[in-house]
Amino acid sequence: MIYLAPSKLNLKPSEITRDINIDEIPMYWYNIFTTNCYAYALGLDVDESSIAECAYQPGVMGSVIFNYPLINLKNMSTEEKIFLDMEALKIRIKEANPSDNGDYRIFHKKDNETVSSISFSWIISLYENENDLNDFHFARKTDNGIWYHKEGYSNKPISYDNDRNRILDPRNCNLGDYKYKKSFKLSLNREC
Repeated sequence: MIYLAPSKLNLKPSEITRDINIDEIPMYWYNIFTTNCYAYALGLDVDESSIAECAYQPGVMGSVIFNYPLINLKNMSTEEKIFLDMEALKIRIKEANPSDNGDYRIFHKKDNETVSSISFSWIISLYENENDLNDFHFARKTDNGIWYHKEGYSNKPISYDNDRNRILDPRNCNLGDYKYKKSFKLSLNREC
């Protein structure tokens, strides 16, 4: 995967597989205190300050890449901002059912030799605050079917909701004022 303008994001294309962390074990998240739920859902394990101020607010990365005026983001829905960011990051996105699964690692044989392909996709869910539609939250499904989310910048990813129940279905969990909106499949492939 190559970003459209990696220099603007201060990322090196050769390090992209390290920077996009699709590992199902959240404890391997390196930038735990400089990323939020959005960065975690995207798998973007990069210190926010190395990208842009408020980079992990939906729409900001896309506006930085495309020189899109930040003021115009106010008129966009959270979903539109996500699509802008995904276009900028060259991450494919489409609406998905939360019960769908991602493809975490693909290996195939070609001419009697094993060839590995980076063919990663994963499912995320968007939540919106019913009292403030500009307030968001995200969760990410792991390959064992459990959902993880990261509360703000100061916490590690967790797999349970406010009632201390493990999140198996993002539509039926208690995240306080955050209510489930929809799920998406993100992919580093050419096709989602």
